[in-house]
Amino acid sequence: MPCVQSCLRAGVARVVIGVMEPKTFVICEGVQLLKDAGVDVKLLQGLEADCLAPNAHLNLVFYDFDVSRAVGLLHAGRRERRKAQQDQDERLRLEKFEKAIVTYGKKFHLVKVRPVNK
Repeated sequence: MPCVQSCLRAGVARVVIGVMEPKTFVICEGVQLLKDAGVDVKLLQGLEADCLAPNAHLNLVFYDFDVSRAVGLLHAGRRERRKAQQDQDERLRLEKFEKAIVTYGKKFHLVKVRPVNK
């Protein structure tokens, strides 16, 4: 709709279009807004395929979009992130525990720590 607002602000009196906006866009609200504002809107018949061809690849995503699959993928991604975070939290807890064991073990001579050869 920014193009409609720009046309209205610029005082455009006539607009010629080759295709109505695809359903995946704003469902032709722009044309109606222009007409309501008194702009003469003319649709040239027979140019739909030529006008849509350059951007056809952009609309494929929307036409083939499966909402249930997208929701499933979204939830799976969230589960993976939660699991990764839990794994990270568990790893940090274990590191702190090991550090505490070593620290207090040394203090009370319960643990002998051997240097790690690298």
